[in-house]
Amino acid sequence: MKNRPLGLCAVFLLTLTALGCGSELLGLSASDSTDELGQQLGDIMASIDEMGGSSSGSYPLLMRPHARLEREFDFRSSLDQLLISSSQAATCQVGSSYSGCSGNTITRTFNGCTYGSIRASGTVTLTWGGGAALCIGAGAGSTITRSPNFTLANRRGATLSIQKSGSYGQRITDLGSSNYRFESDGIRRTYTNSSNNTTLDFSTETTAAMNISGGARSGRVLGGGTIKVTNHLSGVFCSISPTSVTWGNNCNCATSGSFSGNCSDGKTLSANVIGCGSLRLTFDNETYDVDLDRCFGI
Repeated sequence: MKNRPLGLCAVFLLTLTALGCGSELLGLSASDSTDELGQQLGDIMASIDEMGGSSSGSYPLLMRPHARLEREFDFRSSLDQLLISSSQAATCQVGSSYSGCSGNTITRTFNGCTYGSIRASGTVTLTWGGGAALCIGAGAGSTITRSPNFTLANRRGATLSIQKSGSYGQRITDLGSSNYRFESDGIRRTYTNSSNNTTLDFSTETTAAMNISGGARSGRVLGGGTIKVTNHLSGVFCSISPTSVTWGNNCNCATSGSFSGNCSDGKTLSANVIGCGSLRLTFDNETYDVDLDRCFGI
């Protein structure tokens, strides 16, 4: 088994706190495409939870800028896990803000806030539809759409951009009776180093809608459907399906369940969720442990 304990965001912070090995900030594991393949699955799980607005992760409810949402920015969890001091995290905590509900939309804006030497800019937008009013779902047919468009940058010019690559991004639709459908027409994560070379470029989209049962975090189950993960540098894509991917009370991502799939180059993969933010990924007959950079204990 090969350990891949560091997601991209964790690597940023290890370097920031002088725990790294001298590699370029934002670059220590950016070439590790296997790790990034696992990160795509973490992003799907965290995004599903992020579209829930209560402390129990239930949805579709009114979104408020309360404490739980303050933790939902993609690299905030790594700050918590790595015990970065509150003074280092403070500028991004107070230097970004949620708007009020306007036109069934709430936007979090990162106004160049920083922690350590990393600067964040851009937005994450949540939009209600399908009969919703005042950012409150109206039952069956209601939707919540998440559209990220933000960038992390260091002082040397390396960047990680995360944005929608389709028309809407990610969407949950209420089917009634605590059942939901998750769809995505594209989320893309692109890493560019300080020499302006793109060394990592992945996107995810659903080619068949995924099913969610349970309106609250505890006991929520993701199953069925297909995620297409594309490595835009190699042209290889993998089609991946979840089985009994299940949330507990104390993590924004699932804590059990599995994924399996096949890739366009003939390789196969399987992944077991082995705990909060932990994925055991077997790809091309090699097994890796991946820490998911968007998943954290609550």
